[in-house]
Amino acid sequence: MNSILIRKALELKEESKSDALLVYISSKKDLEAFRSLKNSNVVIITNNKDLSKKEQELPVILMPIELPRIKRRIALAIAAALENKLIEEGYNIIFVENTDKYRIISMEKAREGIDYGVYKLLSKSRDIDPDIIYSILEITKELGVKGREGEPVGTTFIIGDSGNVMRRSTQITYNPFESSFINVKDPVVKSMLKEYSRLDGAFVIGDDGRVISAARYLESGKNDIEMPKGLGARHISAAYITKVTDAIAVVLSESDKMIRIFSKGKLVLEVDPEEL
Repeated sequence: MNSILIRKALELKEESKSDALLVYISSKKDLEAFRSLKNSNVVIITNNKDLSKKEQELPVILMPIELPRIKRRIALAIAAALENKLIEEGYNIIFVENTDKYRIISMEKAREGIDYGVYKLLSKSRDIDPDIIYSILEITKELGVKGREGEPVGTTFIIGDSGNVMRRSTQITYNPFESSFINVKDPVVKSMLKEYSRLDGAFVIGDDGRVISAARYLESGKNDIEMPKGLGARHISAAYITKVTDAIAVVLSESDKMIRIFSKGKLVLEVDPEEL
């Protein structure tokens, strides 16, 4: 990492009286530049699994996903540091990142916002590719903001543990994804899912992102399900299926357009798609 960038970041931290320095790095070589800063409230953020916490003197957070958008990457890095109790809410943060294409020094405020919930969800989903969860959130956001042909739409995505999910659900009508290998990462998928969101029932998404089915009627029950008042059958069945399987449910409400995510039978995140 560029020594001038490090110096400028530290100078800005001192001048602005910021509470911590968050550094996004990708290699051990970059880490070497910060070894001497272990008493300067420096937190290393990385998606490189070789940089384990045990091997390094500095606090290192392994990110569950590498995000392409810089603003989202900064927000998720702050959320990770908050969740790991390396910074506190309200801290003034200096964020630093250096790549072959760009150099970033940014001043931020640490807040428990949307990305805090997203990070918690991504970090706990060990058996599901984090990129898949984020892809579904992006698709759900677009459906929530724009709807289908301008009309509000409600839908449910069940992600992961697809074998058990399929056994605990039934097909309402024909399955447009029967024997297909379409993946939620494919560029064409957004428009397809928008079109088939008009079908009743849930989408079932595999651990690897393959769209296995649409129009699935989910097995449901209320035993030990903690559900906020006002939420109906769509949310109850989504919560229940995550209690009896290892899946995660992402639900878009047609009535209030809110996105709600369930895991282990509980509501873990509620967000307005306009704010994602």
